[in-house]
Amino acid sequence: LFRADALNPGPEGLRRLLGMYRELKDFGRALRAAKALTARSPQDADVWLEQAELALKIGDRNLARESLARAEALKPGVEGLRRLLGMYQELKDFSRALGVVKGMTARSPEDAGVWVEQAKLALQAGERELARRSLDQAVRLKPNGGDRRSMALLYQDLGRCDLAIKILDQLLSENPREASLLSDKGICESLGGFSQQAV
Repeated sequence: LFRADALNPGPEGLRRLLGMYRELKDFGRALRAAKALTARSPQDADVWLEQAELALKIGDRNLARESLARAEALKPGVEGLRRLLGMYQELKDFSRALGVVKGMTARSPEDAGVWVEQAKLALQAGERELARRSLDQAVRLKPNGGDRRSMALLYQDLGRCDLAIKILDQLLSENPREASLLSDKGICESLGGFSQQAV
């Protein structure tokens, strides 16, 4: 590997080197390969995302942020946006993550999961009204069970235990023996002032 690295390979060779170093968990050398790749392919959002991931692995948060900004400016595809979103969340940069997920809702307005993700990030960024509107949109799109559970917890965080209980009741009608759903419903009932039901 070191000899291949020293030969100054082209973009495909750099991608292979990067992958091999990553497999070996030699993130420093993998990052060096990623930097060489970004220099040769500066218009490739995926390369910048790769560099950001590696920078995070070695703890260089500044390089990760710079790389994410470069990737975001290149308008990555849906999978790239998901990677971007995950890394902004890892950096606890919820306002940037929220910006990314807003772009995802524009690209995939019929995806309930994206609206649930937007609600979660809006709540983390302190934008309660946006969180509520995002959840209301997700409800209209008939979300899956996992998304509905997340929605119930988010409605609970917004102080809308009535809506959380409604969703949990729907989930319980499909899975009546699911103890964690019963527990979540009991907590909502208690928080919402429905203490007789929670007992």
